[in-house]
Amino acid sequence: MIVEVLLSWWLLFFGLIAAAELLEARHRPIARQRWPANLTLIGLSSGLAAIIPLSSYASGQWAQDTGFGVLNWLGVTGVILFVISFMAISLWDYLVHLASHKIPFLWRFHKIHHSDTELDVTTTFRAHPIIYLILSGVNFGIVAILGLDPFAIVWHAAIVLLLDLSHHTTLRLPPRIDAMLAPYIMTPALHHIHHSDHVAETDTNYGHDLAIWDRLFKTYLKDPKRPKNKFRYGLTQYSEKRSTDLHALLKAPFGKNPYS
Repeated sequence: MIVEVLLSWWLLFFGLIAAAELLEARHRPIARQRWPANLTLIGLSSGLAAIIPLSSYASGQWAQDTGFGVLNWLGVTGVILFVISFMAISLWDYLVHLASHKIPFLWRFHKIHHSDTELDVTTTFRAHPIIYLILSGVNFGIVAILGLDPFAIVWHAAIVLLLDLSHHTTLRLPPRIDAMLAPYIMTPALHHIHHSDHVAETDTNYGHDLAIWDRLFKTYLKDPKRPKNKFRYGLTQYSEKRSTDLHALLKAPFGKNPYS
């Protein structure tokens, strides 16, 4: 039931944002070139993507039922358990995202997401299907070890699902609102910097929801380092043609060099 509700809301917002993007005349030819590969990857990954929140919720519920995990051993309950669990899974997501860039094995799969030469709502789940299997196993373990609240996990998943859609869209928040939120919440403008093809910009703004982790660990970047006319999305080793080649994207993680 929970997954069905989340999926319904996600599909609704995905459709509304996609329609709004297609109303932009400039974006239509870009979408026609990129969307076939992106939507196919989304189709291949959609069922596997659901495994992450499902396995995390199941792990948290099992820990709660059996009394397993650090927070259960400490007797933490109620609102305090919810807040600690929410913040813990938020920090964990930041660390996993950081690791996906720094650990060559994980980067082999994560680079598919970053190879998109433009950003729109379809970039959100432009990912190699196998990455979801890897992340579901990692999340399952940490949730059980810490004994996180399954209710907090559901809320966090719901918020991140919607934020991720906003992070990748061509639509932007009004500058004044973005500036007001940016010190605390990962805004679309901040995440767009993370999708730069310039490593000094890509290695910033790893948070999915809160900006405080980037600020704490010194990976926060408010504005691009390069002038606006030199800013580019994607990866330097991925041409526009290669970034839309579905076959090349699916086999890319299995090449000899993870950074090729």
